[in-house]
Amino acid sequence: DVDLVLGVLGAVSPDGLEWTVLPEPLAETHCDTQLVGTYNAHLGEYVIYTRDYVDLPMDEEAAEYDPGRMVRYTRRAVGALRSRDFRHFPLPEVVLQADPSMRPSEVLYTNAYTTMPGAPEQHLMFPAVWDLCHHDETRIRVASSYNGLLWQFLPGEPVLETGTFGAWDGGCVFAHPNLVELPNGDWVLPYTGYDV
Repeated sequence: DVDLVLGVLGAVSPDGLEWTVLPEPLAETHCDTQLVGTYNAHLGEYVIYTRDYVDLPMDEEAAEYDPGRMVRYTRRAVGALRSRDFRHFPLPEVVLQADPSMRPSEVLYTNAYTTMPGAPEQHLMFPAVWDLCHHDETRIRVASSYNGLLWQFLPGEPVLETGTFGAWDGGCVFAHPNLVELPNGDWVLPYTGYDV
């Protein structure tokens, strides 16, 4: 048996160029994918968007605790760690999860939190929706929030889908922060694609 402790580490910098990793974790929680941190001036808090899980109900008398439950009986979602103290965060809260329009096999894999260029009070996410069964593919949707805590998907088609099988992005795609405005007024969002 191996005792495994998962958590979020933080780093600080006086100039944004040289960083010092803090000796203690900010929080002990399972968050094995894209983390995006920000300072939310409206809330007066640091917010770290991470992977979280929506647990399926379980009768405690039905079975003993299963440490692998998180992987087998939960649905991936987006969580938020929030704190006024950058060195201590409580456990995350689910802030965005699969909505009724999504297949039961679809989960939220990454969050790609960002704000609108020139409007830091307008919060956006470009989460990768991973369909575990239907062609094992991803697509990027858009969610918005007025305060960074209450999120809803915007209606409409995905902004990006997995490319054609065999193409460089034919396996999966993932959006990355930040949304950027180009000199001509176009907005661009970085993303990566994989052929598997």
